[in-house]
Amino acid sequence: MQTALRLGILSVFTSLLLTSCIALTGIKKDPEWVADFKNQLRCGMTPEEVRALTEKELKAHARQLLILDPQSYDSYAVYGTWAHVNLHFQQGSLISILTTRVNGLASAESSPLVNLCTGELTYRIRLAYPYTLKGCALYLNEELMERCANGHFFLPPGRYEMRLEKAGFAPIWKRFELKNDRNQRGTIYLSVEGAEVVPLEDDHPDSLDTDPISPHG
Repeated sequence: MQTALRLGILSVFTSLLLTSCIALTGIKKDPEWVADFKNQLRCGMTPEEVRALTEKELKAHARQLLILDPQSYDSYAVYGTWAHVNLHFQQGSLISILTTRVNGLASAESSPLVNLCTGELTYRIRLAYPYTLKGCALYLNEELMERCANGHFFLPPGRYEMRLEKAGFAPIWKRFELKNDRNQRGTIYLSVEGAEVVPLEDDHPDSLDTDPISPHG
């Protein structure tokens, strides 16, 4: 009797331990309900059609706790076990989706934004740069994008040459490529924090023409 009781307690303890490990580590791939749900989404679907699909998926994956949460007029989110899917509408038609996978209790990773109508991907970029260059101008392929304020912007796949410029300092360059990969996870981090910030002398205006720092991504 005591042996059976001990085995029972050990079994419960082991089950709780395994559950805790899963909760802390999360999962290595998208849950089944995410793939099933996304495979049925189509460009141009109305919010009503998406809601009906969600209710259908709720019955098919009763344990996944699917919920359609209206965030605004043009944005909805479907939450489930270990992941959620954000859906974006334009004039009442579904345009794009973004999947976020929860990695346990510590972090979450988002996929690229997928345009269901064109197939185009858009990546969220986070730029880290020396504090001295705060307020600098950000150029991508010679086109002025924005001031380096929050360091967040969005880009489609492609090859880029980035240049940071601020009055009184030599420019900093970085080349990088974003691949057309729907399986790419998380924010793309670009860093030039380790680049040398070179002040320009007032009596040397040609200093801007010196060889730029070019770390390659």
